[in-house]
Amino acid sequence: MRALETGRDMMRVTTNGVSALIDHKGKIISHSPQFKAYVVTGMVQPRKGATPYVSFGNYTIIFIIVLFLSGVLLYYKYNKVYC
Repeated sequence: MRALETGRDMMRVTTNGVSALIDHKGKIISHSPQFKAYVVTGMVQPRKGATPYVSFGNYTIIFIIVLFLSGVLLYYKYNKVYC
């Protein structure tokens, strides 16, 4: 998810778990087996620019949720639908 949020390739490195290279679309390029000595190799592409999540953080998600809930409330208000 973090690679998708930032729109950049990600290198996840751990000392006792799975290390991996993940592309900007969230697809795993290469990974290591768990608890084994292994060298992960692959290519990463440097990128410029920023996604909306990088620019505004969680405020983007909060705005979308508030917008959705406002639409639902307006729908129920004007269509006289009661739960």
